[in-house]
Amino acid sequence: MNVMAADQPGSAANGAYIPANEQNVNNRARTARFKDEIRMCVLRFLILLILTMIIEAKAEDEAWAAVSQYYNAYQESALKELEQRQKSKGKSRAVPEEDLRISELPKPFQEAANLALSILAKDSAGEE
Repeated sequence: MNVMAADQPGSAANGAYIPANEQNVNNRARTARFKDEIRMCVLRFLILLILTMIIEAKAEDEAWAAVSQYYNAYQESALKELEQRQKSKGKSRAVPEEDLRISELPKPFQEAANLALSILAKDSAGEE
């Protein structure tokens, strides 16, 4: 005799039909319902997570686009400025004061730069 066979719902023990235990049936249904609800919650969470990641990626793309646009505009204005400087100078010789910003140097370097400029000015004038 198989002892386990008597535990199965609807199985016959000694030829008599034994109905399924109502509590066990209810528990199985409840377990199935809870598992379905948990799966749905997990799916909702994953969908929200993916949507959040998409929104963050889009915001990052927009930020990079703004940075790129800013630097493209900066590059364009710098190129225009260089072109204007080239056109205004033509092929004339550069004057040292136009190219150097000695006032932006620290004090000891300013003195050294002024000395170097004075020596260069004497050399170009032909003085010794």
